[in-house]
Amino acid sequence: LASFPSSVELRSTLEQAASAFGIVESELLSDFREWQEREKTPTGKKEQTLAESVYSRTELCIGIALAYPAIRPLLSELIIAEDDPHTAMVAIVKNLPENAELALLDIDPILKEQIGVLALFAEENFSSWNDSLAARELKKLIGLTNRDAVKKKQMAVVLALHEARNAGKPEEEAKLLTQYQKLLVLGQMAEK
Repeated sequence: LASFPSSVELRSTLEQAASAFGIVESELLSDFREWQEREKTPTGKKEQTLAESVYSRTELCIGIALAYPAIRPLLSELIIAEDDPHTAMVAIVKNLPENAELALLDIDPILKEQIGVLALFAEENFSSWNDSLAARELKKLIGLTNRDAVKKKQMAVVLALHEARNAGKPEEEAKLLTQYQKLLVLGQMAEK
């Protein structure tokens, strides 16, 4: 509609189109405006959700805790897998004072850079949240992360248990069975 040089030509074209379709001009104009709005927001490109993020759940937990310092104590509920490369970052952010400046931290420069990037990502993506929403999302992410960490550990124990049975080591098998039972309890706690 904006491409018509004059309102007279636009009105004429609308009249012709409306009569061709057997509708009134206002309906045609309304449908066109709705189409324009749909075209402004690409169909395949929705707002990025946490699940679609390029960052791991642990990194997202760190980012939210950086953006909302008041909820940093929630990071103490996070179960970190043994092979998680973000263990050091979680420890740093968990113990970071609320008003700490990242640039002034005396830590490994690579960790400082990674934490800085997460802080920028969180500022860009989570700054519109209020504290209660941030706490709720962090708790949800912590629950999912904990569940994954426990399941990973359970699988490792099951494999070791299977190997101990095949090797005929009843003492090791009993020890692993006890460990597995503890993991089951921990897994139930992680689900809550």
